Amino acid sequence: MYKIVATSTFGLETILKKELKRMGVEKLSTEDGSVEFEGDAELLAKSNIFLRTADKVYIKLAEFPANSFEELFEGVYEINWQEILPIDAKIIINAGTKKSKLLSLRTIQSISKKAVLKKLSTKYNVTHFSESGTAYDIHIKIKNNIARVLLNSSGAGLHKRGYRKKSVEAPLKETLAAGLVLLSGWKNRMPFYDIFCGSGTIVIEAALIGKNIAPNISRSFAAEKWNFIDNNIWDKMREYAKTLIKNDVELQINGYDNDLNALTIARTNAKSANLLKEIRFLKKDAFDFQPSEKNFYLISSPPYGKRLEIDETFYEKLGKKLLQFDEASIFIITAYEKLQETFKRKAIKKRKLYNGNLKTYFYKY
Repeated sequence: MYKIVATSTFGLETILKKELKRMGVEKLSTEDGSVEFEGDAELLAKSNIFLRTADKVYIKLAEFPANSFEELFEGVYEINWQEILPIDAKIIINAGTKKSKLLSLRTIQSISKKAVLKKLSTKYNVTHFSESGTAYDIHIKIKNNIARVLLNSSGAGLHKRGYRKKSVEAPLKETLAAGLVLLSGWKNRMPFYDIFCGSGTIVIEAALIGKNIAPNISRSFAAEKWNFIDNNIWDKMREYAKTLIKNDVELQINGYDNDLNALTIARTNAKSANLLKEIRFLKKDAFDFQPSEKNFYLISSPPYGKRLEIDETFYEKLGKKLLQFDEASIFIITAYEKLQETFKRKAIKKRKLYNGNLKTYFYKY
């Protein structure tokens, strides 16, 4: 059994926790930006392939006080690295520190790597390591003088689903887009719209959810190359994921944009995700939006000042357009902080989320 840590965008921890519970994980502990739980290698693989809102999935190797570099060295050295790392392992050390005595990231990395190599030298009886083999991405995260040593099983961030071939300026991360759809409560029988679809991330993630397609079914992971985990587990989990796809569901998902280049990119990405037939893309201005249904879901990321030069009249006009649909569920994500004032109506819900380092708000009307 492993101690596993799945990280997420700040604000999506509750959704990530719900995802894990739906996967059958019962004992969970949550803190800012991460959820911790226990599981075997199959659950590690399942977490990487199935989780929609996780940024990365780690194995937690140790947790200990690190009030000094001596404590850090001893704590890292105590880990049974000889059971994890082969003699030719390419050892990558990343570090982070917050509210702690140890501040120098470079020194934390250097001390930690020395501890790892010293442990391996006693096992393999060598003093030089080629580091020419498989990469092992080790994270040393120190908070309040407590160090956690994590091994990155995902490799590249899980937002890299593999379908995005091109993007527009300032796109939403796939993990955040999936989180928005899950937060909205949308069900796959309901009509769905994004009237500022850009490169198509929100509608593609909605289609993946609607068809119950595991988001990372088509990509690879760092842990697939590790010697201490059975490589067959990953392909077995992918095959299992295929059996859960709802091929019989007909989706009503629509992506609109007034930029032909953005729509071309969106179609390319949807085709890459094998979802082009599931999403209707149209060149349409947001202010010409007139759905045939009264009851529908709309999730959009309209342009804002940091991305394009947009004045308040744009949002006033947008508010008048969208709030006329009384029976619809309208969701807007934006970094524009005066949305409620310019919409002239308080949102039913408002949630702070981060798209990378950019603070945004997700409003429900």
